[in-house]
Amino acid sequence: MLALIPLALTLTACAEQGTSPVTGEVPAFTGPWAEEFARSYRDAPDDRIREILRDGVITDAEHAEVEQTYRSCAAERGVHISDVRFDGSSNYEWDSSITVDQAHTFETECSISSGDASVSSLWYAMRRNPDRADENEIVLACVKRVGALDDNFTPEHWNASSYEEKLQALDGADDSAEVFDSCRIDPFGAK
Repeated sequence: MLALIPLALTLTACAEQGTSPVTGEVPAFTGPWAEEFARSYRDAPDDRIREILRDGVITDAEHAEVEQTYRSCAAERGVHISDVRFDGSSNYEWDSSITVDQAHTFETECSISSGDASVSSLWYAMRRNPDRADENEIVLACVKRVGALDDNFTPEHWNASSYEEKLQALDGADDSAEVFDSCRIDPFGAK
């Protein structure tokens, strides 16, 4: 059994393990991701995660530590995280002794209680769009860069288009949905 679950920047507290309340002031974060750092800091499950967030930077080592804690927590409950992707989504399988609903609940609880929900979603978002540029602009620039759309397609038309209309505009490409999704997931690194 396999599930794909995207990570979200806005999260609720873990019902099973709870969160420890913020003591003291929330740091005055700066930069394009300041608001998300402040929210993640306030919503962090414990002081260990708040310490990771305190400086407004999430290092690769900090992210790896949190992700490993998440994977271990889930595995202890019979949920096996097989892949955490660049866009923050996770693939997982679960033991036959638990139901799909239990697997989803356990994965969510472990994501929150480990700090993965507070740290990883922000880490991925910052790597994907470090300057927090306009989403439509960076995706449009990507599809043009990879040659899936000509330069005559304007940002105004792109912004007004639905997902389906954007795919139709890429219709000349054999793999238009794949190209579009690749640019949405990694607009600066898609090839």
